[in-house]
Amino acid sequence: MFNMDYLLCQQAECAYDQFIGLLDTMLELPIAILEQVRNIIKQLETLIVSGIVKSAEDLLGMITNCLKIPDDIGNIKGDFCDALFACEFLYKSYLPDNFTGDAYEWIKENVCGNGLANFLDDLKANFRDIMQGIASDLIDGTGIEYVKEKIQDAINTYQDFLLKPISSYFPYFPTMWSFIIIFNGVTEEDFNPDTANIYDLIDFINQFADCVFAVCNLAESVTNKILDIEKKASIDISSRSYVPGKMEIGIFDKLAKAQRAIDSAQSSPCFF
Repeated sequence: MFNMDYLLCQQAECAYDQFIGLLDTMLELPIAILEQVRNIIKQLETLIVSGIVKSAEDLLGMITNCLKIPDDIGNIKGDFCDALFACEFLYKSYLPDNFTGDAYEWIKENVCGNGLANFLDDLKANFRDIMQGIASDLIDGTGIEYVKEKIQDAINTYQDFLLKPISSYFPYFPTMWSFIIIFNGVTEEDFNPDTANIYDLIDFINQFADCVFAVCNLAESVTNKILDIEKKASIDISSRSYVPGKMEIGIFDKLAKAQRAIDSAQSSPCFF
């Protein structure tokens, strides 16, 4: 007895293969644009994010060092003087111009003594200026928000492209669709090749999931294909949205750490 399931299965599989061929062709350009988006993000990581990370690390280091500067000079005069006199060019930098007296006595009295408090104040002021400058660089110009904005701009460009009618960038798409004879009965309400975007085309694959015969079942193929597309195109088909990759997630993690460094610096008494 002739197996009708086999005949229908052959037709369904043939139509599926033709559809997948068309779908894969239409996905080539979006995936190429995705690669450009990733290249832009990679360049941002290389050129800017690495500098942001280094600046954030420097800022955290300065917070630690600044907090070590004592407020009370009573117990450090001797230690400071001993350390200063261990470096000749350094202690001489504190002497007045054309100084001819006893350097040791002058520094002991004017720097290690009463001048030490002023020295520590100047040192803290120097830390404060540098820390505020680093924090400003991390926030303004080509800092954290700039990188976030540029990454989002690149992603938006990709997402906008996915939502455009395929025929707007591939004018022959409706003709190619009509070549799949078995789809001639598909109405515009079900699928309109003139207005359909790439998501609409991907959604159409679900038509094959119901093709279950005794000798074949396309549902598993449909599921696997959807998962493959989502991975290659970095999208969630059901929500029609972009799915960030490991690189973007890693960058945003680094930017978040940099922001925490800024927050930590701004809450430090050394910052003001």
